[in-house]
Amino acid sequence: MAVAEMLKVELIAPARLKSPLLKKFQQAALIQIEESARELPHEEMSINEIDKLHTLEERLHQAIVYLKAWSGQSGFKKLLTPRPTLNKNEIETLRHDSTWLKILQTFEALKRKRDEISAQIRQLEREKALLQPLASLALPLDKVEKFKETDFICFSLGTLPLASLEALEEHLRHEPFWAGEVALMAKRIVMGVIYLKEKEYDVREVLERLGWEPYSLSEFVVSFLKKGETAAQVMKRLDQERENLARAGAEIDQEIKNLTGHLEQLMKAADIITNELRRQEAFQRLGRTQKTIYLKGWVLAENKEKLISLLQPYQQKIYLNLSQPSPEETPPIALDNPPLFRPFELITRLYGLPQPRSLDPTVYLSPFFFVFVGLAVSEAGYGLIVSLASLAALYFLKSKGGLRTFLKLLVYLGGANILFGSLVGGWFGYPWRKVLLIDPLRDPLSFLLLALVLGFLQVWFGTLLNLLQGIKKKNYSRAIFVDGGWLLLLPSLIGAGLTGHRLGWLLAGLGALGIIFFSSPARNPVARFFGGLYNLYDISRYLADVLSYSRLLALGLATSVIAMVVNTLARTAWGIPWLGWLIAGFIFIGGHLFNLGISFLGGFVHSMRLQFVEFFSKFFRAGGRPFQPLALEGKYIEFE
Repeated sequence: MAVAEMLKVELIAPARLKSPLLKKFQQAALIQIEESARELPHEEMSINEIDKLHTLEERLHQAIVYLKAWSGQSGFKKLLTPRPTLNKNEIETLRHDSTWLKILQTFEALKRKRDEISAQIRQLEREKALLQPLASLALPLDKVEKFKETDFICFSLGTLPLASLEALEEHLRHEPFWAGEVALMAKRIVMGVIYLKEKEYDVREVLERLGWEPYSLSEFVVSFLKKGETAAQVMKRLDQERENLARAGAEIDQEIKNLTGHLEQLMKAADIITNELRRQEAFQRLGRTQKTIYLKGWVLAENKEKLISLLQPYQQKIYLNLSQPSPEETPPIALDNPPLFRPFELITRLYGLPQPRSLDPTVYLSPFFFVFVGLAVSEAGYGLIVSLASLAALYFLKSKGGLRTFLKLLVYLGGANILFGSLVGGWFGYPWRKVLLIDPLRDPLSFLLLALVLGFLQVWFGTLLNLLQGIKKKNYSRAIFVDGGWLLLLPSLIGAGLTGHRLGWLLAGLGALGIIFFSSPARNPVARFFGGLYNLYDISRYLADVLSYSRLLALGLATSVIAMVVNTLARTAWGIPWLGWLIAGFIFIGGHLFNLGISFLGGFVHSMRLQFVEFFSKFFRAGGRPFQPLALEGKYIEFE
């Protein structure tokens, strides 16, 4: 219901205790270590160690990603497979076991060979493609290279645009050179040209004018071909070489696949290295002299005794001070809510954590968000599916962290739709008339009125929370007369408008006077009056905020109408002979699943938007930084 209380931690210890202390802190996950002023610069040895750990971490991650692709597990099977576990006592043993490093080195050597083979295969394919136009050339390629020029004649191989053939034939009638077709391509023709050496300049000028592009063999082909081989023979040997390389690559692939049996060992090593890296980075944030280290950080007040107990073996060698943060300090934020409301912390975190010494809105938004999603979707059948699917995912996936929180929230939201879908919606497009309180299709005005009343209550409640925060901060005049003025003005205006009672107008006037005379910071009475009068115009903003809740009607109607349309289409398809039942089933299942997806997405997003814009704007200020203690982090495994 509030931001968890934080204590400032200050610790001075001998430098030789840095490693055991940091390991204990990481395993206990109690302290967030902050940057401290230091007498000594960063240790070069420690920085080098960090660089080495970064490199090793990246190598392990690359190996794991590659081997996972070869593991043969489907995506669904991966989800159901529990993550490997590692006992904290086994960390040191595995860290100093060189087996995983040998596996990594073996993988990297095989990967290098495989990459080299793949590169060679790609080169062979490129060379074959370049030789393809010469496949019908009977002249040996070594002669093409060797006899490009003699004392009297020149030979040139190249390509010419098809559009230039007529012009070439015209030149052949007048110029002393010969041209012969070698191969026909899509838009060009491969040709061989023989001409007198003394006419070389004139012939080349003609050819270039016609779009001639010389064709020369690559260095690879020149070194690869044998004496007397034609292009077709070289291409055949290229294919044979490619097949040999492919077989060698397949053998290496099998060796790499065999390494997937060691994937768990590499995953454990990767997380161990990652956590060692986090310790080294934490060490760089410590203040230190030649013989001592100084740690500054934060611990949850509820974990005070745990921290003292953790440091009990070192009490004669260290100095520990736990204190309340000063007003100038900004401690990190940890949310502290009852278990029932913790899934709704996801909504608060998406907006931003509260500032230190401010209000955590999670408990206050939870009932509103629950109701709004229920009204926005208003489909009990969809709610049942979402709740059951989320419960199954929680049971089978054994997920932790943010995913587990989100799945729990979906269980709640599914329950909200079972409740409100029965009361104001239906079950897969069919309303349950016995329990239906409001039929939004027949009586949309009643549904709209319900949405606006709920919107008014939330906006009014947000203003009340702002008043309570103002009193807590001892800003009494603004809290009582301005926030209190709005709290009095808004319901009084509605009551007076509906009943015409004089008391309602009187209370509304009192609220307005408080806003007029206390909302402006100006000291001049006239400026204060007119500034307050201008601030009274904010009543239009309150009206706009309340009207924004009408979106709940639109969303609820859309879900019901689409569900009914799906049912109508399914009934129509049922009458088709032979395959009608199959088509109807496809329409019913596919249509409702589609409607479920877009309805829940729309209901979630729009209900969240109502919290962020209409509710939070009345009292909540985000900007806190999360509490992130030094802890064992498992990307691939779970630490027991």
